[in-house]
Amino acid sequence: MKSLWTKTTAAALALLLAASSSFGAGAEYYDHTTYPSQGSAGSSAAMRAELDLIEAGFGKLPTLTGNGGKITAINAGGTAIEAITTTGTGSGVRATSPTLVTPNLGTPSALVGTNITGTAAGLTVGNATNAVNATNATTATTATTVITNANLTGPITSTGNATAVAAQTGTGSVFVMQASPTLTTPNIGTPSAGDATNLTNTIAPQTHAASSKATPVDADELPLADSAASFALKRLTWANLKATLNGLFAASGANNDITSLSAITAGGYPALSVTPANLSQKFTLGTAVAASGSGSVSFTGIPSWANRVTIYVAGLSSNGTDNIYFQAGTSGGFVATGYLSGTTTTTNGSSIVSNETLGFGLTASTGVIATSVYNYTLTLRRLTGNTWVADGSGHRSDSAVGYIVNGNIALGAALDRIRVANQAAATFDAGTVNISYE
Repeated sequence: MKSLWTKTTAAALALLLAASSSFGAGAEYYDHTTYPSQGSAGSSAAMRAELDLIEAGFGKLPTLTGNGGKITAINAGGTAIEAITTTGTGSGVRATSPTLVTPNLGTPSALVGTNITGTAAGLTVGNATNAVNATNATTATTATTVITNANLTGPITSTGNATAVAAQTGTGSVFVMQASPTLTTPNIGTPSAGDATNLTNTIAPQTHAASSKATPVDADELPLADSAASFALKRLTWANLKATLNGLFAASGANNDITSLSAITAGGYPALSVTPANLSQKFTLGTAVAASGSGSVSFTGIPSWANRVTIYVAGLSSNGTDNIYFQAGTSGGFVATGYLSGTTTTTNGSSIVSNETLGFGLTASTGVIATSVYNYTLTLRRLTGNTWVADGSGHRSDSAVGYIVNGNIALGAALDRIRVANQAAATFDAGTVNISYE
């Protein structure tokens, strides 16, 4: 019997003790308090009692058949060990940091997705914990709440789920982005930089609305569209405007004294009325010269633009009897040949006509009479280039004698002088001579 006890209990106790090692006192399946001590004999009643306990203990273990691959656990009542159905393959899962391979989590009651990667095209999102998840959530469905990881600072602030604009001006619901914004009636203050190339409705209305200034000064500025720079806006000072106008008037021979508004008011700017004084090539009267004691009276410096030159003689007399001539000249000197001229002398109804080549003769070929007094006017008019035609008339104040002269002369250069001269070595003993040109 001792041998049977030893063999029977050795195998059973190994299983039961292994299964019951984690139980507290009084909860073991096998109570070994009555078995005989080692090396002693036991009664059959004690052995039967022990075997009943062992049998009862085996009855609390799950059967092996049909439970392959399962794990065991104490049932909810704490009265038996039961086999638990598993899913998936691989090692058993424990509580801390398990590694799951393609698990189906079903619907977890709680889940922190901080380190989740990849996409979730079919994910229905409740709360998105950062901007990336919020973006992905909107592609799947719509995030009901965006929970930021940190509060925002700057122009747009947030605390939790509440967002506010720290400072704003104007109205509207569209925020301004950096590139090509469209602003409606903005007040941009004084920008530090800007390009007004495409601005419209600027200079004209501003100029019209500006206050006026009656008397500009040299430092004042005017806007100018520069045609040489694709009509870019430039500034023109009043001083530069005056200088430009002065140059234009000087080139045209006009009175160009426009250094100030007072000069313009005083007549510096050419007047609009047509009078000799206001013509750009105006009538100019020379200085009268007394003829007495000289053989000729000359006038030089006639400008090249002059188209009409007139010489005047009053109370002229000579101590000689040869003819007196009117002669023109150039910068090379007076011309004393080549004239095509005719003079008519009329006395008491009779006339004498003579042709002259030395000049435009004061009288016909009969010459002058010493001590006679002559009054005369001769006018030269430009025909073309340096060719001039002449006509004049006069009379003797001491006798009833009249004179008419006509002719022309082709000069080799521009006319710049004219004179009245005795033909021979005679001198004038009375009279005054002057010229005019225009």
